[in-house]
Amino acid sequence: MSALDVETLRTAPDEAIDALDDELRATVGHEWLRRADVELTASSLTAKLVQGLLLDGATPEVIELATNAVGEEARHARVCHAVAERYLGRKLPYPRARRLEEARFGDAPPAVNRLLLFVLHSCVNETLATVCLREGLKLAASTVVKAATRELLSDDLNHARMGWAHLASPALDDTARAHVGAALPVLLRLGRDGWLDEPRSGIDVPEHGVLGNPSFPPLLRAAFDDLILPGFDHVGVDTRPAREWYYSP
Repeated sequence: MSALDVETLRTAPDEAIDALDDELRATVGHEWLRRADVELTASSLTAKLVQGLLLDGATPEVIELATNAVGEEARHARVCHAVAERYLGRKLPYPRARRLEEARFGDAPPAVNRLLLFVLHSCVNETLATVCLREGLKLAASTVVKAATRELLSDDLNHARMGWAHLASPALDDTARAHVGAALPVLLRLGRDGWLDEPRSGIDVPEHGVLGNPSFPPLLRAAFDDLILPGFDHVGVDTRPAREWYYSP
């Protein structure tokens, strides 16, 4: 499967899928269906973040990355839904995005609140996603799962990039970056807990793109150690409060 055609994912030949027993195929399929819901909800959230970027004067590069991400997350939902149908062998209802309450960070002014939410979504959550997707791609045996994961990873790299580009851009001043630094322990905790508390199936079938819950803590720690904390350092955000929280016994 060279270029990804979402429609062909539903019927693509795949010996690894066909070798599964019905119970495991159903479990894996429902996990991919859950991920379709997650991706569609991410598209809805990103659309709200784009509005904030427009209001707050983000650079054209960041606005373009973010507007593209809305459609890419919606396409991810289609990809995950098609993979679920391949495993379950039948047509499935298409998910709807979950309704999201607007996150509030204490008494932060609206512009600061929008910035913190954007940083949480892009710099933290999307960077965590790239690390987990890389691991999934490395372990996948199913050709359908490999094709789907490769597309999700390719896009999520840009979804993380938009946050780092925004923090490094002239649209933000030192005061804005100081707000991010002060809130960073909370942002990292929310990102970590969100990933660990996600209601996954609980099984571990990495060859089919399903990582079990015990797989995530070491992946998240590697992401924080090697990418996220150094990334904030690189764009001029003070990580000392975050490091004190993160590395405390």
